[in-house]
Amino acid sequence: MTGPQPDGSRPSRSRLLPLFVVAPVAVQAAIVAVFGQAVQAWDEYYYADLFVDIGHGRPWLWWMFRQHNEHRIVWTKMAMLGLGYFTDWNPVAEMYVSAVLVGLVAFGIWNLYRTAVDEPAWRFWPVPLLLCIPAQHMNMLYGLMTCHYFTVAGMVWTLVFLLRKTRRSFVAAIAASFVALFSTLNGIIVFPIGFVVLCLNRQSVARRRAWLLASATLVAAYFSKYQVPAPHQPTEWTLDAAVRIALAALTSLGSPFAGSSIRWSIVVGVAMTLLIVMALFGTLATAKWTAHAGLIGLTLIGVGSAAVIGLGRYRFGLEGAAESKYVTYTIFAMIGIVLSLAGQRNSQFGRTLLLACGWLVGVGWVVAAVTAYPRMEAWGRTRRLHRYEIQNIQTQPDENLRDVYHLSEVRRIAACLQAAKLGPCRKRVDALLVARPLEGLPTKAIVRGSELVSKILCPVDTLRDVGVLITPAAAGGQGVLNIDIDANDRKIVGAVVELRAMRGSTWVPVRLSAGLAVRRGDLLVVRVSSDSATGAGAPRAMSFPVYSSQITRQGGALLAGRDLGLAFNGFANGLLP
Repeated sequence: MTGPQPDGSRPSRSRLLPLFVVAPVAVQAAIVAVFGQAVQAWDEYYYADLFVDIGHGRPWLWWMFRQHNEHRIVWTKMAMLGLGYFTDWNPVAEMYVSAVLVGLVAFGIWNLYRTAVDEPAWRFWPVPLLLCIPAQHMNMLYGLMTCHYFTVAGMVWTLVFLLRKTRRSFVAAIAASFVALFSTLNGIIVFPIGFVVLCLNRQSVARRRAWLLASATLVAAYFSKYQVPAPHQPTEWTLDAAVRIALAALTSLGSPFAGSSIRWSIVVGVAMTLLIVMALFGTLATAKWTAHAGLIGLTLIGVGSAAVIGLGRYRFGLEGAAESKYVTYTIFAMIGIVLSLAGQRNSQFGRTLLLACGWLVGVGWVVAAVTAYPRMEAWGRTRRLHRYEIQNIQTQPDENLRDVYHLSEVRRIAACLQAAKLGPCRKRVDALLVARPLEGLPTKAIVRGSELVSKILCPVDTLRDVGVLITPAAAGGQGVLNIDIDANDRKIVGAVVELRAMRGSTWVPVRLSAGLAVRRGDLLVVRVSSDSATGAGAPRAMSFPVYSSQITRQGGALLAGRDLGLAFNGFANGLLP
């Protein structure tokens, strides 16, 4: 155990330090390994032209300080280019950079903690838990969001260096604040927070003035040739706007622990505000603000971020303030509180507040994990589908591409990625899906003597599963549905489905065992039949505009101009639910 370091010198380490640094990195890396996808998401496609410029030998350095909305994201662009050269622009590599930055943040917070309090090292445990809280899953699984981790890393290490009272550390603090600001504009709050920390730590007037001068210089450099993003509206200074701003800030503050509930986000945000006020009161009452200056700075990062989010997002409803990407910032409010209260355990007041925070952290983390898991699954499934659509852009209608990227640009960018085999086009998705899913029509009822028979040459390199889109009878079906698949005139697999168990249109999977080798060009015959005697309770399949080389008949009659709704390897590639 080490005590506070009043001179701001480096605290000694603990055997637990490697665990505290590695644990959040390992958790976040595991989430990336399970849910991360080698495909760009929305804004990342904007930087396809950067790779095109480099590939054609055109000037590209001007991209580095170019605005991205109101941000600069300089370090994210550097990481994207550096890793993109070795990985053919695989954004999963950038996701792992975010995980590594979390470890750097944990190490910085450890320095602030051991400088401030004389407590056993194990009481630091809430910090790694909070740093990898799944509520920030969007930042974890979106390569471009390294910008947020660069920002918080820069802010934390700014505080660390400001508390070390040497000229070299002061220069390092300025450099760290430069990293924070030139990653995202959110980093601008580090300058007033840094000044408050210097004042609380009773550092010299000359040092405070130097910090203000450095801050003004960096902010002026940031806004040099700055263009206000469109559409951008000035803040409304009315009572109604003030209420909405306050509610948005509370929502953002409480969102890490409230799942997807806006109401609970506000409730937790109010509770967090009360805890912050009481924790700061305890710090001031015990005259520990000098030693705890860095921990107070961490709390201010969370509170200041929530205030900025409230100002920037109040027009977009409270859902906008509760977005996953903001959790990486607002979680610092709780981190600062917990660590500050750890140094107030000698009082009943401090122990009570610390216990309340412990319960909130434990319960909130579980709630965040439970509610984030289906969102992470959905995020991964959507990205996999986008990867398939980019690879098959020529057959995709506009309605399939609206949530991939701007329709005016997505086809041109996809062609560039295909030509260079970058990003989502690095490795081909061995699958075939329905091209126009919104244009499906039901077939006639599948009854005895009216089975569906579709012949098609295997459209994938190695067949692993076939999905058939079935719609059950509206009144509830009875009996069973049979799906049989032949390859090269021999039956290879079949499936039997209880009709009464079906609820709405469903992709029914027929999976092939590993030993069955069905290759591209093999003749497949898919038969869909049921034991229903009448059409009232009989199921129907879905048909779509022609998207493959099928010949489909029902009861001997040809489905003219339509293909049976079949998906090949859709389940194996995670493209179907």
